[in-house]
Formats: sequence, C-alpha cells, structure tokens
Amino acid sequence: SAALALEEGNPKKSLRRQANFNQSSFDSAQQSAAGYLKVIALLMDDQVKNALELVHVASARENAKNHVDLLVQTTLDYLSFFSEEDLDSIAKDRPWDVEQLAWIDLANKLAVKGWKHHDLQAALTEWLATNPQHPARTVAESRKRELCSINHEMHIALILPISSKYADAAIAFREGFKSHLDDRKETPEPLIMVYDFGNNPDQAEEKYNQAVINGADFIVGPLGREAVNTLANRAALTVPTLLIGKDKANVRSNAFSLDLSRKAEARSIVAHARKRGLRTALFLYNNGQEYQDAAQEAEATWSTLGGAVADRAIIPSNVSDYSKLISRLLGLDESKKRVDDLEQTIGSPSIPGLDTRIRPDLDVIFMLTDKVTARVLKPQLDFHKAGRLPIYALNVVFNGQPDVMKDLDLEGVMFSEMPSMLDHYNSSDQTEPMVLTNMEQPRLTNKRFNALGADSYLISCFLLKTNGELKLNINGASGILTLSKDNLIQRQSSWVFFKNGRPTEFRPVLTVLTELNSRP
Repeated sequence: SAALALEEGNPKKSLRRQANFNQSSFDSAQQSAAGYLKVIALLMDDQVKNALELVHVASARENAKNHVDLLVQTTLDYLSFFSEEDLDSIAKDRPWDVEQLAWIDLANKLAVKGWKHHDLQAALTEWLATNPQHPARTVAESRKRELCSINHEMHIALILPISSKYADAAIAFREGFKSHLDDRKETPEPLIMVYDFGNNPDQAEEKYNQAVINGADFIVGPLGREAVNTLANRAALTVPTLLIGKDKANVRSNAFSLDLSRKAEARSIVAHARKRGLRTALFLYNNGQEYQDAAQEAEATWSTLGGAVADRAIIPSNVSDYSKLISRLLGLDESKKRVDDLEQTIGSPSIPGLDTRIRPDLDVIFMLTDKVTARVLKPQLDFHKAGRLPIYALNVVFNGQPDVMKDLDLEGVMFSEMPSMLDHYNSSDQTEPMVLTNMEQPRLTNKRFNALGADSYLISCFLLKTNGELKLNINGASGILTLSKDNLIQRQSSWVFFKNGRPTEFRPVLTVLTELNSRP
C-alpha cells in the first residue's frame, strides 16, 4: 500500500500508488488520512512547496479541523529535520508565497533557537504577530506556552562533580543549565550556585546540606548514581530536588529523579519494539557489567510486555569472526542439516528453491554492545540472512559526528537519540569529516549532558511554578519530558535508524494513520 511504501522509505512509490486512489468515495476521515499520506510523501521526496500547498488546502476545510493540528505538527517536524542552511536554500530555490515562507521561517526559528527559551520566546512572539492567520499558529502558540523562565528572585543550587574525572560532563551539564539565561543580560537572573563534590560522591550529601543552609529554593543534583544514593536514606528531601540519576528510594516528598542509566535506555528500546508488534527477540550483548545489566533489564522488560526470548548470547570483544555463533543463534545450522538430509533423501545435490533459512519465529534483534563491536557484528548478521530483521542498538553507536563510510556498516540499525544531537549532526558538514580541536571534542562528546542540563533548567522552572498541580510536558533538547505518578521524569527520545550511513528519523506512518482514524 501507499503507507507501507512510506514505511519502507520510498516516497516515489507511495505517490504512484496514491495516484490510483478514488477519493470521491472516501469519507472525511479517509480524506484526511489520504491528505496526510500525500503531504508526508511529498516532504520525504523534497517537494516541500507542493506539500505546503496541500497543508494550506487541508487547513481551510472546516470538516478537517480536528486533523489539521496533527498534520501541521508533522509538517513542522519534517521541516525541522532540515539544517538551517537547507531551510535557507529551500526558501531561495523558487518563488514562494508569504504563507509558505512563514513555514520555513517558523521551522528555522524552532531549529536554531529551540533549545534557548529566552531567544525562542522573542522569536515566536515576532512570528505570531507577523502571521496571525497562519495554519501553524496554534502549534506556535502552544510551543510558546511551554516556555518557562525561572524567577530572578529564586536561588538554584547545582550539585556536580566539577573537579573530577567526569569534569567535562559536569561542565557541559552546568553550561546547558545556564544556556536558557539571557545572554544579553537585559533581564534579571536567578542566583545559580554550583556545589562541587569532586571525585568523592560521599560528599554529595554534605554539599546538599550546604545548599539548603544557604537558602536554595530548588536543588538540581547530585549528578550520578553513587552521589544520588547518598540521599537515599532520607524519608523526605528538605527542598524540591531534581536528582540526576535513578533514585533507589521509594516515592518521597520533594524528590524528583531523571534516570540516565543504560537500564532505562534498554527498557525504552524493548518497549518501542513491542509497540511495533514485534514479539520474538534475540539478545546480543558485550561482556562488560554495564552491557550485561542493560541486557538483563531489557530481557525482563520484554518478557513483562509479552515478548518471547528466542535466545541470548554474550558477544566477545576479542574476536572479529562471529560466524559460528551467529549461525547457531539464527538456526542456520539446523536449517542446513534439514536441507542436506532432504537432498540426500531425494538424491539430488541441489533442489531449486531449497535453501538454508533463519529460524522463522525470530522478528527482532537487540544488539546491546559498544560501537566497535556493533560495526563488526551488524555486517555479519546481514551476511547470515538476518538483515531483513529490525535491529535495535544502544545510542553508543552514534556520537553526533558524521562518519558516513563507517556507519554504512550499521545500515538499518535503530536507536533512540536526543533531538539536539540530531540537530547538531544536521548542521554539520556531512560531505567532509569534521575537524575538531581539543576544545571542541569535549563539547561534542558531552553534548548529551549539555542537553540534559538545559532540560533540567526547564524541569526546575515548571516544578517551581506548579503550585501542587504537577502537569509536566516539555518539548526539550533531550526529548519529550513528562512526570509519572512516582515522581520519575519520563524522557521520550527521537527514534532514528542509519540510512545510507546517516541517522534518519524513524516516522511510523501507519501509527499516525491509526491515530488519525481514531479522531472524531
């Protein structure tokens, strides 16, 4: 179908199939779904102007108002995946009307200023004043309402390992937190004090007490599992606190936590696969404790969600040929024996159409390994006929730096990633390798911590302004952030896969169509 062609990443094929639609027989919901399909196919085929013309037509139909918001948001999502240079080039490429140029302008503002709320607020205010009747106005207004600035009378404490071996990550987090402040110093700023516990996580509790004594209204940190655990024995925390690490204590007053562990990432990976309807999995993982813990958590979550475990195996890092292991795990050895036995019984050395095949029940592989192992393992999985299966990996396979030739070895591999990491990649030169100075390298390596710091500012801001009504929903640099009943900050990252050596956002067209059809 046309939708499946889009799922396969083939917009031209989808457009050809859509040309055969008999829309005169469609009801309003089917017309909206067909319009959605065509807009997405055109955007994927880089026919941006034609796509925007269709969105304009859809937004003018009274009977489609309930569907337009999703179409508008999806359109902006696609446009935001272009780099700033791409958007500027699109706008100069051919004649555009005012409304279409405003689409490009809004996408540009969201992409360039999206992670600095002070700048974005001014940009959205200007855009809304200039485009009062634009189809994307509702989305822009909603985005503006999400923006938040901490009152300048507030005192915020950051408890970080600044003078430790994790200094680069801690500094990136601190600078991310401060990135929402006004660079021009035109508005009063809250007092932000940093408490450094260095290489000794046991000192984190002492730093926490100091922050309370000094009058902190909100505390962010400690950063790191061991440091967070120093506060685990407290029945309640003195002031509202965002712990940057898994809180092993039960739900308690004033304690909110953001889990950064590989276990949390593993849970999100298998949950995403189950939502896609995948059921029988093979788990492959490195021998390190972190990877084994992630694999154990992934397998337990998979089973809880109703998934079946076909097999599991540790992937040794000191070898480069996994042929025997892969053949056994995929059932190729048994399949070859059956073929040999059948050929011997029939008395023919070669039977047309009879070939070894992987086990038929297997429909997903979880590859919980480091990047080097993944680049060696994935091509061998392809060679052994497992390339058609969805393969998930940890986000260690991607660091935000273009490396197209090497990443071709990871073709099709899916992982979760922070939106800001993808923005950084899209704004980089993708035709030539990046040349990084010694000062630039830590910024690239710790960009995830920078994004987490930026989002921690927003979480702090919203929690300070809730007045007991905890309805957190933030479109942040690290993902979409919400608050669960047990005070855990849930983070929904973007889903991407390698296509032609480049990370490409995974857009489940069929899932969105189901949502469209469920709307009145």
